[in-house]
Amino acid sequence: MIVGGFRRHIVGFVISVASVTFLLFAADDSHGQSRAGTGPRKLALLVGISQYERGRGEPTDWWNLSSGNDVETMRKVLVERFDFAEGDVRALSDSMATRQGIVDAFERHLIAQARPGDIVVFHYSGHGQQVADDNGDEFDGKDESLIPFDYLRQSAEDGAKTNLRDDQIAGLLQRLKEKMTGPRGAVEGNITVFMDCCFSGTATRGRPEHGRLRERGRGWVERLDGPAPRTVARGKEESASGLLERGAALAQDYVVISACRSDQTAKEMEGDQGHPMGVLTYYLTRALSRATPRTTYRALFERLNVEVTGPVRDQNPQLEGNVDKLLFAGAALPVATYLVVRKVSGETVTLPVGQLQGATVGSRFALCRPESDVHDPKSRFAEVEVVGVDETTCSARLTGPYAGRVKSEDLVAARAVETAHNYGESRLRVFLEAMGRWAEAVKGLEALTTEGVTADNYDLRIYRPKERGGALVLERKGGSVLGEIAEDDQTPGRVREALLGEWRWQFLSQLRNDDPNAQVKIELRLVPVNVQADSRGRVQKVLGVREDVERTDGNHLILRDGDYVVIELRNPSRSDVYVTVLDLVPDGSINPVFPHPEIPGADNKIKADGEWRRIPLPFVFRMGRPYGHEVFKAIATNEEADFSPLLYSKTVQEVARTRGGEADLLRGLPEGANPLGRLLFSVSTGKRGGEFAGVAPTYWATAEAPFEVREK
Repeated sequence: MIVGGFRRHIVGFVISVASVTFLLFAADDSHGQSRAGTGPRKLALLVGISQYERGRGEPTDWWNLSSGNDVETMRKVLVERFDFAEGDVRALSDSMATRQGIVDAFERHLIAQARPGDIVVFHYSGHGQQVADDNGDEFDGKDESLIPFDYLRQSAEDGAKTNLRDDQIAGLLQRLKEKMTGPRGAVEGNITVFMDCCFSGTATRGRPEHGRLRERGRGWVERLDGPAPRTVARGKEESASGLLERGAALAQDYVVISACRSDQTAKEMEGDQGHPMGVLTYYLTRALSRATPRTTYRALFERLNVEVTGPVRDQNPQLEGNVDKLLFAGAALPVATYLVVRKVSGETVTLPVGQLQGATVGSRFALCRPESDVHDPKSRFAEVEVVGVDETTCSARLTGPYAGRVKSEDLVAARAVETAHNYGESRLRVFLEAMGRWAEAVKGLEALTTEGVTADNYDLRIYRPKERGGALVLERKGGSVLGEIAEDDQTPGRVREALLGEWRWQFLSQLRNDDPNAQVKIELRLVPVNVQADSRGRVQKVLGVREDVERTDGNHLILRDGDYVVIELRNPSRSDVYVTVLDLVPDGSINPVFPHPEIPGADNKIKADGEWRRIPLPFVFRMGRPYGHEVFKAIATNEEADFSPLLYSKTVQEVARTRGGEADLLRGLPEGANPLGRLLFSVSTGKRGGEFAGVAPTYWATAEAPFEVREK
């Protein structure tokens, strides 16, 4: 078998406590009810600060919020829907929520009482602020912080004196984790963090005018905060939310849902009965009220994200950690591969894949109900057909039998599974020089064609050399051998699998945009490094760049088995771009490199500053088999485009779990069972080569870093 035998490893391992800016909830000094029976205890600390104004006037004071409504609504949901005991849900509000009051309540209510197997929830609603980093551990030179009731003034200088910093919260969470760690060295139970505040944004808007959404914080403003701190090379880059170090939630076994990205602000809106609430908390509590015993954090977030991003502009919630855990539980469900309906307009839905990810007009998707098992036929309630394709999204309309029979509200956050793919004219040209009982099975593949293919115009030929004992050889046009397959009862399936892999490999290798007038640009390079690793080979620290690595005549790296590399990206565009890096392995596999499916929270937004940026730990790669010519390929788009889930497999989750959730994952991932995973990067309406019809060359770009891997 020629597919799936490779070993490429992500070996970076985050060993420090996450730099986490989490919302904490606090309470009075009583200990609530005693632990009853042998079941897990459910503890919650809810902090909500509404009263910030002191009558001193803008810009001295932070403006008032409506966080009290958040706390009361969250308390009600936890008690009524999830059986939290009244005495175990503690709320800390306004004058009680001083800096020391939050710390004391956290220590007494959570750390002192939590045991392995317990369920713990943190929730914070209030203002958040960036202040100057005080210990050099932040990549951007700023600490995130929570603004307590006893703040001094709105300036970052004053906030640095009184606010609760992310480093301090990380220490509290580490102590909580230690109390909940069982004999196997892993957290037993569940730790969930909800953050309804912000730490960023481009500018302050002060108190909102009539009709404007009130914001829960602001970005760095020099007239109030002084010159912005400089970026420090020694710091640690943060996740998309800006709340913690990249990959930390997964490594430390937290699940974190935060209100927005680090470059956005969290907002308030009018909730039920006209009561103002935080946007995140409003939709979060609605989603929680509809949850079932089988709801995972991933499923919860799918609905939450759709509902938040619909009515509210420039606020994208973030989800990090082991997202396939059951809600407020310790167990996790197997991962299924599907897409989530992003928008609904009548009988037309928007799916988060476009031409760059393989979507084609005429392809069909079965729709399954939110949170359902997509493998269960009973979950399917409709079918849609793709009618329009953009770069990273497509629109699909209910097909004839379902038109007029499905309500629009039932389509919201539905799970979509591709059932039929339209290949169009983009097919792999295969020359069957050797024939056998497997040949008819190969001819039946829609992804390829043998009609009119000769020894002069093929993409791949299959032949049987006499000197190799009858094994089939798959050879590319350029002469490189994809692999060999022995003839036996499994040959038809193996040949089909190999051809499907080669089909998408060749299309991805041809996907490039060299338009000099493109608004989006990206550059990619691999950097060999020396590392400090532990006894299991996990990287603890990158020591420096290696200067002794060989290069080919074309200046491509020659890497040896066991060498380590990191990735650097540069964005010379005028605007920020979102970048995905994939690995084109010599055996025909296509594997996600960055972002990685098992390291949620990795921010793939690359700033338009023209500076080379290194993707930090845990994205360090160790080279190994298969040997040969290989390519790391970057795809940049002007809008977010998530390619990695299309390659996601439950195999990866199982590997991560057996290794204690550490970021020591196989770089090469088997593609998922979803046909979209197997049909990645086809552009069936386009032409072979570098020109793809319908994909505007202005708003996407590619870059490649070819290299060769050899034995030591």
